Amino acid sequence: YVPGTDSWGSLPDMIYDRPGGHTADLLENKIYVIGGTYGSDWDNPMGKSEVYDLKLKTWVEIADMPVPVICHISVVHDQKILVFGGDSSLNMDIGAWGTSIGTDFIQEYDPSTDSWRLMKGMPFKRASMAGEKVGNFVYLIGGYLNSRDLDEALSEVWRFDLDSLEAGMFEVTGVKLGKKTLELEVGATDTLRATVYPTYATDRSVTWTSVNPGIATVTNEGIVEGVAVGVTEIVVTTDDGQFKDTCIVSMPVGFTRVSADHVSIYPNPAGDLVTVRSTFSDDYAMEIISSNGQMVQNITFTGSEYHLDLSAYPKGVYFIRIRTINWVVTEKIVKM
Repeated sequence: YVPGTDSWGSLPDMIYDRPGGHTADLLENKIYVIGGTYGSDWDNPMGKSEVYDLKLKTWVEIADMPVPVICHISVVHDQKILVFGGDSSLNMDIGAWGTSIGTDFIQEYDPSTDSWRLMKGMPFKRASMAGEKVGNFVYLIGGYLNSRDLDEALSEVWRFDLDSLEAGMFEVTGVKLGKKTLELEVGATDTLRATVYPTYATDRSVTWTSVNPGIATVTNEGIVEGVAVGVTEIVVTTDDGQFKDTCIVSMPVGFTRVSADHVSIYPNPAGDLVTVRSTFSDDYAMEIISSNGQMVQNITFTGSEYHLDLSAYPKGVYFIRIRTINWVVTEKIVKM
């Protein structure tokens, strides 16, 4: 809108559709648009942000928020943008996503480095509040504990002293590998990806180890290389909290395609008897392998079910590798 001519004109569209729940802030002749919702799904806040250059009349995408939010407030302070509260669908205990809930986060965006960081949070969870910066204070007014509990509107007003802003420290709660099993030819490599939860944890560093480097090795980047025929485990461990996840890696004689959905092995942990069940009847070759990669037993059977007797096996970890002419799958069991 041009006040001088009392007329409207058209400007370039944003990169992302944002039906609502986002904020916009002016900083050095640029408009920063942050958060909001994807389409009509108000349980799915977006972490995407973008900036409009008023001189160039162009939009540019900027770094994603650490925690996507909707129905938050944002203000400009010290050449940075501060985002307070809002709804997020993040489950902080496991780093997963679900129904939107109010948060107590304060997120800081620095345009000079195109980076976000999480600050020490508010003393309450809040969404859909009003907010205003006055001097060196931000006033947070009303709102809800989350924007789904519309019967619990709040009348309180909080004043936040911006001089008290400090970077937050957020502990790791878990880690998960993208693959639980991996088959390689000897000499071949593949890369495992580890996701540390929550995704905004302060120290997200991990350590990679191979239980038996004589079977497979792993680098600090998660690159696995097959060394010899056998089975081992690759373990990723978070430096913060020592959380672990594992991937079973095997180098069979003759590489076949993996089909982990066809077979179930139970109970696990096991006693003296384990049931191996397939989704269809076929001819099977089954190998029992110890935790150090040594072959313990070879078995062949036909049908869709086999009862494996472990009574003569010492307690410990074993790998069961099952083959047909078309596929091979390896599972880990624990003999109690």
